Amino acid sequence: RVFESSGQVGGIWVYGDRSVMYDSLSTNIPKEIMGFSDVPFDPSLPSFIKHTDVLSYLQAYADRFALRDSIAFNTTVHSAEYVAAGREGAAVEGGWRINGEERLYDALVVANGRYNKPRYPRLIKMGFRGPSTHSKYYREPSAYANQRVLVVGGSWSGSDLVWELSSVATTVVWSGTQFTDADTAADLAAKLPANVRLVGRTEGVEEDGRYISVGSDGRLVTSTDTIDAVIWATGYTYDFPFFAPGSGLIPSGTADDPQCLFDALHLHVFHKSHPASLFFVGLPFGTGGVFFFLEGEA
Repeated sequence: RVFESSGQVGGIWVYGDRSVMYDSLSTNIPKEIMGFSDVPFDPSLPSFIKHTDVLSYLQAYADRFALRDSIAFNTTVHSAEYVAAGREGAAVEGGWRINGEERLYDALVVANGRYNKPRYPRLIKMGFRGPSTHSKYYREPSAYANQRVLVVGGSWSGSDLVWELSSVATTVVWSGTQFTDADTAADLAAKLPANVRLVGRTEGVEEDGRYISVGSDGRLVTSTDTIDAVIWATGYTYDFPFFAPGSGLIPSGTADDPQCLFDALHLHVFHKSHPASLFFVGLPFGTGGVFFFLEGEA
């Protein structure tokens, strides 16, 4: 049985209020290495496909193998606890209780994704009172027309947003740790639109919109120019709210250091406290072919 909080197949690929996607999003890896081994993507599609194509693929896959009958839609998992053998009617092997149900499950696979809880950096100062949002909630650029926008985060979503915003914004200030290096910043700046400026890691934003970043000499620099809005493209933290804090299953430092979680798992999949019944799927980053990798873990 699969518990799914939304009303349809697709997870984060379902575009809408609960989505983490922006309207223009396309994949950053080719479809040729993305799909499950038994069903390739439509060969007529380009290598880098729209998010709508990925959603169609997943829904067609579910239909092909009649998976919907095994999914409990619109069912959020609020609690998951292990009931030891011989306690509360558990079988000899024990089992997992979901949402307080009487039924116990022999095994639990945690596949709730890694794009649920936005990560925000720790700042030395945040007095800014203008629009400030995480990239999770960004949809399209029109709201930023003729504005000076600070985009914090030098990875994939930050790059996508900078290029898109540069078409409507007056200025886009792109902040990333790697841009503290003058040579790295210069090489990239030559490839970017003229209204994009690069600065080092953001350490704060003043009330009037001046931003504090790390300069090439490692010192903090407060800008003389101001911004009108901030978008935090700073990633996500692992989040498992259905496990009680007292369960000891998720190390307390996981939000700040994912390695704490990985240390509790074998091969990033098997929980060391319950190696035969508690499994995590989809935790590692940078794995290339997404669905093919998830299939391998499963």
